[in-house]
Amino acid sequence: MNYLDIKGWVDAAKDTISLLTAAKNALPKGEHRDDVEEKLHQAEESIKRADARLAKELGLKLCDCEFPPNVMLWRETEQTHVCPHCGRRRNKPIVSRGVNYHQR
Repeated sequence: MNYLDIKGWVDAAKDTISLLTAAKNALPKGEHRDDVEEKLHQAEESIKRADARLAKELGLKLCDCEFPPNVMLWRETEQTHVCPHCGRRRNKPIVSRGVNYHQR
């Protein structure tokens, strides 16, 4: 499985949640709608956790500003990873002669 296969699966899951949310909004208010709303919330949280786990396995940078963690996005112009939620920046490690000065 390659990156594009994974991305396609994640996008399809998110699109499905969006469609189900739209269908939920068409339901009349009441106990049934509340049950559907709770199950949708659980599904959204499950997808977020799966996204974070997948990102970690792929070696992407994560920000722990909330749970599940957010994937930090690379900004080429700044040469840094940026959290889309809190704005935290994580620069590339400085490596000189094979020594990574950011590791502890």
